[in-house]
Amino acid sequence: MFQTTLCHNIEFSGASATEFKQLEFRVDGKNGTATYLLVATNVDKSYKVTVCYAYHHIDQHILDHGGFTMQTADITLDWMRVKSCKSLATMLPSNLVPQLIYE
Repeated sequence: MFQTTLCHNIEFSGASATEFKQLEFRVDGKNGTATYLLVATNVDKSYKVTVCYAYHHIDQHILDHGGFTMQTADITLDWMRVKSCKSLATMLPSNLVPQLIYE
């Protein structure tokens, strides 16, 4: 699905972004891994394609007295999205960098 979305985005002009995310935790567990890949693409008017990506993988240990919950997943993914956007901002023109929109 990730590859299909990425290829679909390249069929259209302009900037786009595609994300892949995978968290492997046991509910109420303390340890797990999280992987996040953000790919930014741009197709200009002459059909030149620019592809740039940021990849993050962490082994996480939850320190509080609780364990893994969906809230923990949301916080982890949000942190990885922010880090990925910052990484891409160092490589791309400002008009092509993916932006986080909180609604």
